[in-house]
Amino acid sequence: MLRKFKRGGTWYVRGTVAGQSVYRSLRTADAGKAEEARARLEATLYDRRVAGKPSYSFAEALIAYLRDRDVGATDALVLQHLNDWFGGRSLGDIDQEAVDAYIAAKMPDAAPATKIRSVYTPLSAVLNDAAARGWCEKPAFRRPKPPRGKTRWLTYDEADRLIDHAADHLKPLLVFLFHTGARIGEAIGLDWRDVDLTRGTAAFLDTKNGEARGVPLHERVVVALANLPHREGPVFRKPDGKPYSEYAHSPIRTAFKAACRRAGIEGFRVHDTRHTFASWYVMAGGDLRSLAELLGHKSLAMVMRYSHLAPDHLRAGVARIGAKSVQQIGPRAVND
Repeated sequence: MLRKFKRGGTWYVRGTVAGQSVYRSLRTADAGKAEEARARLEATLYDRRVAGKPSYSFAEALIAYLRDRDVGATDALVLQHLNDWFGGRSLGDIDQEAVDAYIAAKMPDAAPATKIRSVYTPLSAVLNDAAARGWCEKPAFRRPKPPRGKTRWLTYDEADRLIDHAADHLKPLLVFLFHTGARIGEAIGLDWRDVDLTRGTAAFLDTKNGEARGVPLHERVVVALANLPHREGPVFRKPDGKPYSEYAHSPIRTAFKAACRRAGIEGFRVHDTRHTFASWYVMAGGDLRSLAELLGHKSLAMVMRYSHLAPDHLRAGVARIGAKSVQQIGPRAVND
Protein backbone atom coordinates (compact mmCIF):
# COMPACT_ATOMS: atom_id res chain seq x y z
CA MET A 1 0.00 0.00 0.00
CA LEU A 2 1.19 3.50 -0.74
CA ARG A 3 1.39 6.05 2.07
CA LYS A 4 1.72 9.75 1.39
CA PHE A 5 3.87 12.21 3.30
CA LYS A 6 4.81 15.85 2.89
CA ARG A 7 8.28 17.21 2.29
CA GLY A 8 9.15 20.80 1.49
CA GLY A 9 5.53 21.68 0.85
CA THR A 10 5.00 18.86 -1.70
CA TRP A 11 3.29 15.52 -1.14
CA TYR A 12 5.15 12.27 -1.85
CA VAL A 13 4.21 8.58 -1.69
CA ARG A 14 6.22 5.61 -0.50
CA GLY A 15 5.30 1.96 -0.25
CA THR A 16 4.89 -1.30 -2.13
CA VAL A 17 2.22 -2.37 -4.61
CA ALA A 18 2.15 -5.98 -5.78
CA GLY A 19 5.82 -6.39 -4.90
CA GLN A 20 6.92 -3.18 -6.61
CA SER A 21 8.64 -0.56 -4.46
CA VAL A 22 7.46 3.00 -5.08
CA TYR A 23 8.84 6.36 -4.03
CA ARG A 24 7.81 9.43 -6.00
CA SER A 25 6.46 12.97 -5.84
CA LEU A 26 2.75 13.57 -6.34
CA ARG A 27 3.59 17.07 -7.66
CA THR A 28 1.03 18.90 -5.51
CA ALA A 29 0.84 20.71 -2.19
CA ASP A 30 -2.92 20.14 -1.86
CA ALA A 31 -3.85 17.28 0.48
CA GLY A 32 -7.06 16.42 -1.38
CA LYS A 33 -5.38 16.30 -4.77
CA ALA A 34 -2.53 14.31 -3.28
CA GLU A 35 -4.92 11.65 -1.98
CA GLU A 36 -6.62 11.41 -5.37
CA ALA A 37 -3.23 11.05 -7.09
CA ARG A 38 -2.11 8.43 -4.55
CA ALA A 39 -5.23 6.31 -5.08
CA ARG A 40 -4.98 6.64 -8.85
CA LEU A 41 -1.30 5.68 -8.85
CA GLU A 42 -1.90 2.69 -6.62
CA ALA A 43 -4.73 1.44 -8.85
CA THR A 44 -2.62 1.94 -11.99
CA LEU A 45 0.35 0.04 -10.58
CA TYR A 46 -1.92 -2.78 -9.42
CA ASP A 47 -3.49 -3.07 -12.87
CA ARG A 48 -0.07 -3.26 -14.47
CA ARG A 49 1.43 -5.85 -12.10
CA VAL A 50 -1.52 -8.02 -11.13
CA ALA A 51 -4.49 -7.50 -13.39
CA GLY A 52 -2.25 -7.53 -16.44
CA LYS A 53 -3.77 -4.42 -17.97
CA PRO A 54 -1.33 -2.69 -20.34
CA SER A 55 -0.30 0.92 -19.76
CA TYR A 56 -0.40 3.23 -22.77
CA SER A 57 1.54 6.41 -23.37
CA PHE A 58 0.23 9.65 -24.86
CA ALA A 59 2.35 9.02 -27.96
CA GLU A 60 0.61 5.67 -28.51
CA ALA A 61 -2.80 7.27 -27.97
CA LEU A 62 -1.96 10.04 -30.45
CA ILE A 63 -0.94 7.54 -33.11
CA ALA A 64 -4.24 5.71 -32.65
CA TYR A 65 -6.17 8.99 -32.70
CA LEU A 66 -4.59 10.12 -35.98
CA ARG A 67 -4.90 6.73 -37.67
CA ASP A 68 -8.36 7.43 -39.11
CA ARG A 69 -8.27 11.22 -39.13
CA ASP A 70 -7.01 13.79 -41.58
CA VAL A 71 -6.05 16.90 -39.58
CA GLY A 72 -4.98 20.22 -40.99
CA ALA A 73 -1.49 21.69 -40.76
CA THR A 74 -2.34 23.97 -37.83
CA ASP A 75 -3.92 21.18 -35.77
CA ALA A 76 -1.04 18.86 -36.60
CA LEU A 77 1.45 21.41 -35.25
CA VAL A 78 -0.55 21.82 -32.02
CA LEU A 79 -0.64 18.04 -31.52
CA GLN A 80 3.10 17.82 -32.19
CA HIS A 81 3.77 20.37 -29.43
CA LEU A 82 1.64 18.33 -27.02
CA ASN A 83 3.41 15.12 -28.00
CA ASP A 84 6.82 16.73 -27.45
CA TRP A 85 5.79 17.34 -23.84
CA PHE A 86 3.47 14.44 -22.98
CA GLY A 87 4.59 11.80 -25.50
CA GLY A 88 6.38 9.44 -23.12
CA ARG A 89 3.99 9.96 -20.24
CA SER A 90 1.42 7.36 -19.20
CA LEU A 91 -2.16 8.39 -19.95
CA GLY A 92 -3.08 7.98 -16.30
CA ASP A 93 -0.51 10.61 -15.33
CA ILE A 94 -1.97 13.34 -17.55
CA ASP A 95 -4.14 15.13 -15.02
CA GLN A 96 -5.00 18.76 -14.27
CA GLU A 97 -1.67 19.35 -12.56
CA ALA A 98 0.21 18.00 -15.56
CA VAL A 99 -1.72 20.30 -17.87
CA ASP A 100 -1.14 23.28 -15.56
CA ALA A 101 2.60 22.55 -15.65
CA TYR A 102 2.58 22.45 -19.45
CA ILE A 103 0.75 25.77 -19.73
CA ALA A 104 3.03 27.40 -17.13
CA ALA A 105 6.09 26.33 -19.12
CA LYS A 106 4.86 26.90 -22.68
CA MET A 107 2.22 29.64 -22.64
CA PRO A 108 1.97 31.34 -19.25
CA ASP A 109 0.67 34.61 -20.68
CA ALA A 110 -1.72 33.12 -23.26
CA ALA A 111 -5.36 34.18 -23.25
CA PRO A 112 -7.93 31.67 -21.93
CA ALA A 113 -9.27 31.11 -25.45
CA THR A 114 -5.77 30.28 -26.70
CA LYS A 115 -5.23 27.79 -23.86
CA ILE A 116 -8.53 26.12 -24.68
CA ARG A 117 -7.81 26.00 -28.41
CA SER A 118 -4.17 24.91 -28.19
CA VAL A 119 -4.20 22.65 -25.11
CA TYR A 120 -7.50 21.60 -23.56
CA THR A 121 -9.49 20.86 -26.73
CA PRO A 122 -6.87 18.80 -28.62
CA LEU A 123 -5.61 17.05 -25.46
CA SER A 124 -9.16 16.11 -24.47
CA ALA A 125 -9.86 14.83 -27.97
CA VAL A 126 -6.91 12.42 -27.83
CA LEU A 127 -7.69 11.27 -24.28
CA ASN A 128 -11.41 10.80 -25.01
CA ASP A 129 -10.49 8.65 -27.98
CA ALA A 130 -8.14 6.62 -25.77
CA ALA A 131 -10.87 6.28 -23.12
CA ALA A 132 -13.24 4.91 -25.76
CA ARG A 133 -10.61 2.23 -26.44
CA GLY A 134 -10.45 1.38 -22.74
CA TRP A 135 -6.92 2.71 -22.39
CA CYS A 136 -7.65 5.31 -19.69
CA GLU A 137 -10.35 7.19 -17.83
CA LYS A 138 -12.16 10.07 -19.52
CA PRO A 139 -10.38 13.38 -18.81
CA ALA A 140 -11.98 15.89 -16.46
CA PHE A 141 -10.03 19.12 -16.89
CA ARG A 142 -10.99 22.51 -15.48
CA ARG A 143 -10.99 24.72 -18.54
CA PRO A 144 -10.42 28.46 -18.13
CA LYS A 145 -13.39 30.67 -18.93
CA PRO A 146 -12.75 33.27 -21.65
CA PRO A 147 -13.83 36.75 -20.57
CA ARG A 148 -17.01 38.03 -22.15
CA GLY A 149 -15.97 40.89 -24.38
CA LYS A 150 -17.51 43.17 -26.94
CA THR A 151 -17.37 41.92 -30.51
CA ARG A 152 -15.03 44.22 -32.46
CA TRP A 153 -15.97 45.09 -36.04
CA LEU A 154 -15.31 47.92 -38.49
CA THR A 155 -17.58 50.13 -40.54
CA TYR A 156 -17.28 50.05 -44.33
CA ASP A 157 -15.24 53.26 -44.28
CA GLU A 158 -12.89 51.96 -41.60
CA ALA A 159 -12.36 48.70 -43.48
CA ASP A 160 -11.59 50.60 -46.69
CA ARG A 161 -9.14 52.80 -44.80
CA LEU A 162 -7.39 49.72 -43.38
CA ILE A 163 -7.13 48.12 -46.83
CA ASP A 164 -5.80 51.36 -48.34
CA HIS A 165 -3.04 51.54 -45.71
CA ALA A 166 -2.08 47.86 -46.00
CA ALA A 167 1.00 46.55 -47.80
CA ASP A 168 0.36 45.44 -51.40
CA HIS A 169 0.59 41.72 -50.60
CA LEU A 170 -1.94 42.13 -47.78
CA LYS A 171 -4.60 44.14 -49.65
CA PRO A 172 -6.24 41.25 -51.58
CA LEU A 173 -6.16 39.05 -48.49
CA LEU A 174 -7.95 41.70 -46.42
CA VAL A 175 -10.57 42.20 -49.14
CA PHE A 176 -11.13 38.44 -49.09
CA LEU A 177 -11.38 38.22 -45.30
CA PHE A 178 -13.74 41.18 -44.95
CA HIS A 179 -16.11 39.87 -47.63
CA THR A 180 -16.15 36.12 -46.91
CA GLY A 181 -15.81 35.85 -43.12
CA ALA A 182 -13.13 33.19 -43.64
CA ARG A 183 -10.73 32.26 -40.86
CA ILE A 184 -7.15 33.30 -41.56
CA GLY A 185 -6.06 29.64 -41.76
CA GLU A 186 -8.77 28.92 -44.33
CA ALA A 187 -7.73 31.91 -46.41
CA ILE A 188 -4.01 31.22 -46.56
CA GLY A 189 -4.75 27.55 -47.21
CA LEU A 190 -6.97 28.36 -50.21
CA ASP A 191 -5.72 26.90 -53.50
CA TRP A 192 -6.61 28.15 -56.97
CA ARG A 193 -8.04 24.70 -57.73
CA ASP A 194 -10.82 25.50 -55.26
CA VAL A 195 -11.65 28.93 -56.71
CA ASP A 196 -14.04 29.57 -59.63
CA LEU A 197 -13.95 33.24 -60.60
CA THR A 198 -16.47 32.73 -63.40
CA ARG A 199 -19.11 31.41 -60.99
CA GLY A 200 -17.82 33.55 -58.13
CA THR A 201 -17.29 30.74 -55.63
CA ALA A 202 -14.56 29.35 -53.38
CA ALA A 203 -14.35 26.13 -51.37
CA PHE A 204 -12.60 25.68 -48.03
CA LEU A 205 -11.52 22.05 -47.73
CA ASP A 206 -9.43 22.31 -44.55
CA THR A 207 -11.71 23.87 -41.92
CA LYS A 208 -11.75 24.07 -38.13
CA ASN A 209 -14.75 21.74 -37.74
CA GLY A 210 -13.40 19.30 -40.33
CA GLU A 211 -16.25 19.85 -42.82
CA ALA A 212 -15.59 21.41 -46.22
CA ARG A 213 -17.81 24.32 -47.22
CA GLY A 214 -18.30 26.58 -50.20
CA VAL A 215 -18.89 30.34 -50.12
CA PRO A 216 -20.06 32.84 -52.75
CA LEU A 217 -17.56 35.55 -53.61
CA HIS A 218 -18.49 39.22 -53.43
CA GLU A 219 -17.84 41.15 -56.64
CA ARG A 220 -15.04 43.07 -54.93
CA VAL A 221 -13.33 39.78 -54.04
CA VAL A 222 -13.60 38.51 -57.61
CA VAL A 223 -11.91 41.67 -58.87
CA ALA A 224 -9.15 41.46 -56.24
CA LEU A 225 -8.40 37.81 -57.06
CA ALA A 226 -8.58 38.40 -60.82
CA ASN A 227 -5.81 40.99 -60.49
CA LEU A 228 -3.40 38.57 -58.80
CA PRO A 229 -0.43 37.66 -61.03
CA HIS A 230 -0.72 33.87 -60.66
CA ARG A 231 -3.37 31.18 -61.18
CA GLU A 232 -1.77 28.08 -59.66
CA GLY A 233 -1.11 26.88 -56.13
CA PRO A 234 -1.95 28.94 -53.03
CA VAL A 235 -4.00 32.03 -53.80
CA PHE A 236 -2.44 34.37 -51.24
CA ARG A 237 1.33 34.79 -51.00
CA LYS A 238 4.11 36.61 -49.23
CA PRO A 239 5.84 39.65 -50.78
CA ASP A 240 8.48 37.36 -52.31
CA GLY A 241 5.78 35.37 -54.10
CA LYS A 242 6.20 32.28 -51.92
CA PRO A 243 3.19 30.67 -50.15
CA TYR A 244 2.48 31.46 -46.54
CA SER A 245 3.48 28.65 -44.21
CA GLU A 246 2.25 28.47 -40.63
CA TYR A 247 0.33 31.64 -39.76
CA ALA A 248 2.17 32.18 -36.49
CA HIS A 249 5.46 32.46 -38.40
CA SER A 250 4.21 34.43 -41.40
CA PRO A 251 4.54 38.18 -42.04
CA ILE A 252 0.77 38.62 -41.86
CA ARG A 253 0.63 39.68 -38.22
CA THR A 254 3.40 42.24 -38.58
CA ALA A 255 1.96 43.69 -41.79
CA PHE A 256 -1.55 43.74 -40.32
CA LYS A 257 -0.47 45.61 -37.19
CA ALA A 258 1.44 48.11 -39.32
CA ALA A 259 -1.63 48.70 -41.50
CA CYS A 260 -3.82 49.25 -38.43
CA ARG A 261 -1.31 51.71 -37.04
CA ARG A 262 -1.12 53.69 -40.30
CA ALA A 263 -4.93 53.67 -40.61
CA GLY A 264 -5.42 54.81 -37.02
CA ILE A 265 -7.43 51.72 -36.06
CA GLU A 266 -6.90 50.39 -32.54
CA GLY A 267 -7.82 47.13 -30.83
CA PHE A 268 -8.51 45.27 -34.06
CA ARG A 269 -7.22 41.74 -34.75
CA VAL A 270 -7.03 39.70 -37.93
CA HIS A 271 -9.81 37.45 -36.60
CA ASP A 272 -12.03 40.52 -36.18
CA THR A 273 -12.38 40.68 -39.96
CA ARG A 274 -14.60 37.62 -39.50
CA HIS A 275 -16.73 39.48 -36.93
CA THR A 276 -16.90 42.41 -39.33
CA PHE A 277 -18.24 40.26 -42.16
CA ALA A 278 -20.84 38.73 -39.85
CA SER A 279 -21.94 42.17 -38.59
CA TRP A 280 -22.23 43.55 -42.12
CA TYR A 281 -24.21 40.49 -43.20
CA VAL A 282 -26.76 40.78 -40.39
CA MET A 283 -27.12 44.54 -40.78
CA ALA A 284 -27.77 44.03 -44.50
CA GLY A 285 -30.74 41.82 -43.59
CA GLY A 286 -29.08 38.41 -43.69
CA ASP A 287 -30.56 35.77 -41.39
CA LEU A 288 -28.58 34.06 -38.66
CA ARG A 289 -29.07 30.54 -40.00
CA SER A 290 -27.50 31.48 -43.34
CA LEU A 291 -24.73 33.32 -41.50
CA ALA A 292 -23.93 30.19 -39.49
CA GLU A 293 -23.65 28.24 -42.74
CA LEU A 294 -21.38 30.85 -44.32
CA LEU A 295 -19.09 30.93 -41.29
CA GLY A 296 -18.99 27.15 -40.96
CA HIS A 297 -20.79 26.90 -37.61
CA LYS A 298 -22.90 23.81 -36.94
CA SER A 299 -25.40 25.63 -34.73
CA LEU A 300 -26.93 29.07 -34.28
CA ALA A 301 -25.36 29.47 -30.84
CA MET A 302 -22.10 30.82 -32.25
CA VAL A 303 -23.81 33.56 -34.29
CA MET A 304 -26.28 34.74 -31.64
CA ARG A 305 -23.75 37.41 -30.65
CA TYR A 306 -24.76 39.27 -33.83
CA SER A 307 -28.52 39.07 -33.25
CA HIS A 308 -28.61 42.49 -31.56
CA LEU A 309 -27.59 44.07 -34.88
CA ALA A 310 -30.67 42.82 -36.69
CA PRO A 311 -33.69 44.71 -35.22
CA ASP A 312 -32.90 48.25 -36.41
CA HIS A 313 -31.95 47.06 -39.87
CA LEU A 314 -34.96 44.78 -40.22
CA ARG A 315 -37.44 47.34 -38.89
CA ALA A 316 -38.66 48.19 -42.40
CA GLY A 317 -39.45 44.54 -43.09
CA VAL A 318 -41.36 44.21 -39.82
CA ALA A 319 -43.31 47.38 -40.61
CA ARG A 320 -44.32 45.98 -44.00
CA ILE A 321 -45.66 42.81 -42.34
CA GLY A 322 -47.68 44.89 -39.89
CA ALA A 323 -49.11 47.09 -42.64
CA LYS A 324 -50.24 44.06 -44.64
CA SER A 325 -51.88 42.55 -41.57
CA VAL A 326 -53.83 45.74 -40.88
CA GLN A 327 -55.05 45.87 -44.48
CA GLN A 328 -56.30 42.29 -44.27
CA ILE A 329 -57.86 42.45 -40.81
CA GLY A 330 -59.26 45.98 -40.86
CA PRO A 331 -62.17 45.56 -43.35
CA ARG A 332 -63.41 42.36 -41.67
CA ALA A 333 -63.42 44.08 -38.30
CA VAL A 334 -65.55 46.93 -39.70
CA ASN A 335 -68.01 44.56 -41.41
CA ASP A 336 -68.45 42.59 -38.21
